Amino acid sequence: MQEFNADIYMRQVWNESRLAFGNKNHALILQHETLDKIWLPDTYFENAVKTHIQQETRTVVLYGDGLLVFSQRYERLCVIEYEIFINSWSSAIVA
Repeated sequence: MQEFNADIYMRQVWNESRLAFGNKNHALILQHETLDKIWLPDTYFENAVKTHIQQETRTVVLYGDGLLVFSQRYERLCVIEYEIFINSWSSAIVA
């Protein structure tokens, strides 16, 4: 079993027609307190021992047609069991 740290900068994209305010050529950048007023996905990392969200990196770009692009940075402490990983990988190659 091996522990390692991973820094991930992840973007999630979805469309929310209730927030549309024009066409896709217009955009607003939302940060800080404004993000507490809109729905954001609650991302879950399976097998993460510890996850820390860099709050200052959370940003949403809202386009006029209702498209949202949510970006944030995660720091994760992960555990991998190499024996399980190698055995499942070997099975996939043989099959």
